[in-house]
Amino acid sequence: KKLLYERASSFRIQEWLGLDPHPPIYFRINRLRKLDTSKKVKHLLTQSIKDVFKGFIETL
Repeated sequence: KKLLYERASSFRIQEWLGLDPHPPIYFRINRLRKLDTSKKVKHLLTQSIKDVFKGFIETL
């Protein structure tokens, strides 16, 4: 149900700016779908931070 609400752009911004410390569900699902397992990531935390910032900017 929550994923359906996240399709609306106004709700997406609220999800990013809410009190939940995790990225929105739709972002996490899209990120897993785009995950390239053949590419080795050296610093997972740094890559996650970059992905979260990209996702937030794309929402705006």
